[in-house]
Amino acid sequence: MREGLTVWHLLTHTNGIDGDVFVDTGRGDDALERYVERLHAVDQAHPLGETWSYSNSGYLILGRVIERVIGSTWDAAVRDRIAARLGLSRTTTLPEDALLHDTALGHVVGLPHPVPAPVWSMPRSVGPAGLVNATARDLLTFVQAHLHGGLGAAGERLVSEESAEAMAARHVDLPDVYSLGDSWGLGWVRFDWNGTRLIGHDGATVGQNAFLRVLPEAGLAVTLLTNGGQGQDLFEALFREPVRGRGGSGGDGGVRAARGATHGSAAQLVRDVSRRRFAGRRLHGR
Repeated sequence: MREGLTVWHLLTHTNGIDGDVFVDTGRGDDALERYVERLHAVDQAHPLGETWSYSNSGYLILGRVIERVIGSTWDAAVRDRIAARLGLSRTTTLPEDALLHDTALGHVVGLPHPVPAPVWSMPRSVGPAGLVNATARDLLTFVQAHLHGGLGAAGERLVSEESAEAMAARHVDLPDVYSLGDSWGLGWVRFDWNGTRLIGHDGATVGQNAFLRVLPEAGLAVTLLTNGGQGQDLFEALFREPVRGRGGSGGDGGVRAARGATHGSAAQLVRDVSRRRFAGRRLHGR
């Protein structure tokens, strides 16, 4: 697409491609292929490798790279090479698969209460940027493999130990260390928790939010999945407690507390969320 562009640039969000190009190219298996073809006309936000800027488009290109390598769809890659391998029975990417389970509908701002979102998900063409849906249990099982050197709980190999280490390692410093984290790995956001490394990633689609923080040194992973209400505020109010004392003496470090949060306000936040899944698990080593 652009001279010198590599997979590393795509994984680290240093590709400079406009990251907010969301185009519906249909429901066919060629949705990603057709999407990438349209990116030829998209402008560069900054020169290749010059700085970091979050690029959904870059991850959609990565999805298309996967399709070319395996000779199948990105959806099939997630299903067969990740979900099936790790036993993630509630992890899907397509609506026809998600609807076989008890699947939550997103909710958006309404008065006096949140209202159902106008759509359930984004188009198939933007799948690698935000169409994976899963339960908290499945997500933590996926994280467990990363904490165990790329091995699942039953010893199944997800990625090599070297790849798991490389994914969590520092690759790019972020220009604004206060908005997300201090650096970026190969997919993971990296935070400093008073000298202890914290990794994670958040995501948002139409009326749904996901939050994940992992403290590798303590073998601790915490996730929150919401489908409405004040998800960001709930995250900030709740996440500090499971992580506090596990790897540092305090500080935001990736868990930014809600202003003026008290036990009472946290309880109110819980009531405001129409449906939520919150889970934490100590993920011990082999």
